[in-house]
Amino acid sequence: NIGIDALNTVFRAATGKYILVLDDDSWPEPGSVTRAVARFEEKPDLGLIAGDIIEPKSHKRWDLAYLPLDPGRGPQPWFCFLGCGFLVRTRLMQEIGGYPERFFLYANEAPVAAEVFLRGFELEFLPDVRVFHKMPSRQKGYSHLHVFYGLRNDLQTAWRYFHGWRYYDILYGRLVTGFVLLA
Repeated sequence: NIGIDALNTVFRAATGKYILVLDDDSWPEPGSVTRAVARFEEKPDLGLIAGDIIEPKSHKRWDLAYLPLDPGRGPQPWFCFLGCGFLVRTRLMQEIGGYPERFFLYANEAPVAAEVFLRGFELEFLPDVRVFHKMPSRQKGYSHLHVFYGLRNDLQTAWRYFHGWRYYDILYGRLVTGFVLLA
């Protein structure tokens, strides 16, 4: 298992204009990909589209830390995305180099989002680009590996892209979250 780096092989080999990235247990709502491609075509400076991630049985929206609290009705400038359902311009993802190889698992989206912005592109959340994804069972709690990789990767991202007080804000928040999840 090489983790998230397996997707980098796909990113390097891609030849189309856009890449749709899904987890093995996620799928787009019919029409979502067509709407995303249309948005890319009308907005050349748009680099990445974050889909609205929905649990298929309950229709609850996913991780509201990475998605807007109110999905609204139209495209919204946004800062990040969830890796289980997004679209990206192929050439941009290849220029970025994909996900950081050293991350292995978890919290791999933020450095890609930062690189999208650093290259002069925009990232948008589109509420009508819906992706269904099964929510993981947290009945047994979080694994130590989930907390470890999430903390390590967030800290590496914060160290590289944020400076001053923002780094310490992220560090403190991640440490508290890690301790709470493992308690």
